[in-house]
Amino acid sequence: MVHKIFFPKLSSEDNLMRDEATFEAIGKGTWKPFVGNQSWMGGYCRYGAAKLCAMMMMHELQHRLNQDAALSRICVLAVDPGYMSTGLQRSLPWLARYIIFQVFFPVVAWLMPNGSIRYPEMSASYVLRAAVERGPGLGELPKGLFFEGGKSAETSSESRDPRKRDLVWKESVKLAHLEDGETVLEGWR
Repeated sequence: MVHKIFFPKLSSEDNLMRDEATFEAIGKGTWKPFVGNQSWMGGYCRYGAAKLCAMMMMHELQHRLNQDAALSRICVLAVDPGYMSTGLQRSLPWLARYIIFQVFFPVVAWLMPNGSIRYPEMSASYVLRAAVERGPGLGELPKGLFFEGGKSAETSSESRDPRKRDLVWKESVKLAHLEDGETVLEGWR
C-alpha cells in the first residue's frame, strides 16, 4: 500500500527498509527521496516512510508483548485516519491548498461519509471504536490489527516481514537510548 501511494516509481520487488543505513537515512532525512526535495511531494515521501515504520513497529511490539507472560494481554492496534485537512498540506501552493482542502475535501466528506476523505471527528471516532469495541471477527483480544476507517485491513508484506520489523525495533531502541530498567517488557532487546 505504501509503495503504490507514496512511491509509485518503485517496483513491487523494491523495498524501502533494507538495512541499518537505510533506517538511519530515513530517520535523519538524508534518504535519497528526501535529499533536496523540499517540495510538498517530499513531505508525502517522508509521511509514507514514517507510516511504513509505524506499521512495522505495531506488528513487532505486538509480537514482543505476546512473548511476555505479564504483558501478553495487551493489544496493539493501528488506525489509518484517512485523508483530512491538516497542517501536512501547509507547503502546497495557496490556491491548491484552499481549493482541495477547504472546498473539495469537505464536500467529498459530506457526500461520501464512509469514504477515505474524512472529517477529523470521523477519524477520531474510528480510533475510539478500535480502542474499545469487540465483536465478530475481532475476538476478545484483537491483536496486531490495522484498521482503515472502521474496517480491518491487511498491511503490506514488507511491514509484516519479521527480519525488517526486528531491524526497525532494534534501531528504534538505539535511537531512543533505551536502557535496562526503563521498560518492563522482557524481550525488549
